[in-house]
Amino acid sequence: MVGIPTYGIIEINGIGGVNPGFGTGVTISVDATESLQSLRALPLETLPPLVKAAVSLTIVVSSHLVPPQLDMKTDVEVGAPKAVRITVGKKP
Repeated sequence: MVGIPTYGIIEINGIGGVNPGFGTGVTISVDATESLQSLRALPLETLPPLVKAAVSLTIVVSSHLVPPQLDMKTDVEVGAPKAVRITVGKKP
C-alpha cells in the first residue's frame, strides 16, 4: 500500500459516519434549508441545530489537529438537513 491508510467509520442505519476522502485535511459539512449568506447573519445561538453542531465541531476539531489546519471552515450546502458530514483526507 502506498501512502497513509485512512479508516472510515461507516454510516450504519443512517446514523454516524466519517468518510475517508481523497483530498487533504478534514472537512465538516452540513445541509441547511437557509442559504449560507442568511446563516452568516445569525448569531451562533440561533442557528439551526445541525448547523450549530457543525460549526461547534469545526471549532473544536480545528484546534486539535496536528499539523494545524488553520483554514478549516464549515461547508454549508442547501438541502434538507439530515446529518453533519465529516470527511478525513491525508495530512496537508
